[in-house]
Amino acid sequence: MLAAELTQNQNDTVFSFSRQGDAAVVTLACPAVREWQASVLAKYLSDVIENNRGRTVIVDVAGIGQFSCAWLNTLIELTDRVERMGGKLLIAGMPRDSRRLLKSTGLARRLHLTGSTSEALVLAGVAEIAPWRMAVAKMLSIPVQTPTTRRAA
Repeated sequence: MLAAELTQNQNDTVFSFSRQGDAAVVTLACPAVREWQASVLAKYLSDVIENNRGRTVIVDVAGIGQFSCAWLNTLIELTDRVERMGGKLLIAGMPRDSRRLLKSTGLARRLHLTGSTSEALVLAGVAEIAPWRMAVAKMLSIPVQTPTTRRAA
């Protein structure tokens, strides 16, 4: 193999982190996650899991174009690790075709899949809108719809 074939472009992978309530929310964007990317992302996600010990971690994968079995193995290993710590890893935004494949192979039973980050936040019992923002909206009489009020309407 040529040296150029062994190098990986790190500039095409975006990893962002935010905290909503007790939940850590990680948003990933990458054209493809192969073995090398899976190992790099596993390191980043392991750090998030360690720092969020025993609480919910949401990984939004909607920005991932394609993925390999290495990525699925990483997600399963991370899910098991979070559960051993008493938390939960929710995987949000996986494309419908990928979810269907995971269900047909039985791998979906090993993962906690949600349709979106908003859905994952509701499942985690975390307010989608930060409490301070809700307080400001209330003080200014700004109507705000949350996922629970949308369902009730």
